[in-house]
Amino acid sequence: NLSNNPGTSVFPKIAADGSNVYVVWSDNSPGTFDILFARSTDGGATFGSPVNLSGGVGFSFQPKIITSGSNIFVIWGTGCSVLFVRSADNGASFSSPINLSNGVGCGTSPADIAASNGNLDVVFRSGPASDIFLVRSTDNGASFNSPVNVSNDADEEDFPQVAASGNNVFVVWRNIPHGNTDIFFTRSTDGGATFGIPVNLSNDAGLSELAQIAASGNNVFVTWRDGTTPTGYSEIFFARSTDDGSSFSTANISNTSGDSIFPDLALSGNDVFVAWEDTTGLTAGNADAYIAASTDNAASFDTPINLGSIPGESREPQVTAASNNVYVGWSESESEIYFVSGTIETTVNPISVGIDIKPGSSPNAINPEDMGVIPVAILTTGSFDASVIDPSTIKFGPNNADAVKSSLQDVDGDGDLDMVLHFKTQQTGIACGQTSATLKGQTLAGIPIEGSDSIKVIPCQH
Repeated sequence: NLSNNPGTSVFPKIAADGSNVYVVWSDNSPGTFDILFARSTDGGATFGSPVNLSGGVGFSFQPKIITSGSNIFVIWGTGCSVLFVRSADNGASFSSPINLSNGVGCGTSPADIAASNGNLDVVFRSGPASDIFLVRSTDNGASFNSPVNVSNDADEEDFPQVAASGNNVFVVWRNIPHGNTDIFFTRSTDGGATFGIPVNLSNDAGLSELAQIAASGNNVFVTWRDGTTPTGYSEIFFARSTDDGSSFSTANISNTSGDSIFPDLALSGNDVFVAWEDTTGLTAGNADAYIAASTDNAASFDTPINLGSIPGESREPQVTAASNNVYVGWSESESEIYFVSGTIETTVNPISVGIDIKPGSSPNAINPEDMGVIPVAILTTGSFDASVIDPSTIKFGPNNADAVKSSLQDVDGDGDLDMVLHFKTQQTGIACGQTSATLKGQTLAGIPIEGSDSIKVIPCQH
């Protein structure tokens, strides 16, 4: 229990960087609703006392927090403004709040923020036509550019969310044309200066809302609550793009026997996590926090799990991931903020690669007492590019010897570069009686590889 006070604690948001975990929420224990911040430096095992970030600037609600190195950025709404603070020292201190929505009328929350390559992008709803605006900072939040109208149409929009990857900026929001609601998506390829024509991602007859978005490399992920299902329950839908948002595939990832709402989304390498609030098996007015995980960049998801059934309402779970840890926080019965953590455990079958021990020689004779080195080539083939290997991870032989040298060269004359590594013979552990030796390691993306080749150990006469 992070809040643990007699007031109302709602709208938790969570971020993490390594073993540092940060949580913000809206809390009225100071007398009015302010934004409180708590941090842990031991992976969530303990948290310091909450700190008031808003400091009585007015009714403050729906915060959002992200990290970038030692920098922490927090935004929230005050009814007619979107405010921003930053910390450059892992949350030990924060700047005074500044208004990001000046100049476009009444800026409203919930707003969202994303960071990429030192740039910050903030989106919010504002103006007489309820359009979606974006402001960008190119100096880690020291200053912001003028707002850009992202939606710019006659319909009403709200609940914008933003993600960034490189120079690409992706924005989703809820579009409200005539009573129906859909999830619209647009992208910028020039750092948020201009945006393409919005695309309807949900495009169905039901209510689609509460979208969340994340991006990494060429992958863009969007999740939302959708009411157009055969069961009559609302479900958590998930859309995945592998081409920078040019196209999407969509799937139902909750598929439970209750209402699934308020999704949240987090990425860590190839792992994707979606948390949400679910009423499956509960009486009216109760809900539990659920999570579903993917280890293949959202090509598939594991069966959702309940994070712990607590009597009452576990509302709006928020998820983040850092290193091998996953953190989830939620509002319990709108009175306290609860927090749980877990470890990412995945088993990935290694890619089988072709290797050539002592390239060009046969029968690969090895004398275990030799003071020299053994060259081993990892071959580039039609299905594998040896240049993606991380040489520092490669181990060879029974003793898992490290390479003392590595280079790219074409050892088999096929015109493709192979990875050649050298291992000190006496460090490999190769001994009499062995007929093969194995090499193991990882690609630069962390994918395991493994390959074997035949050897002849000499002299080994007895």
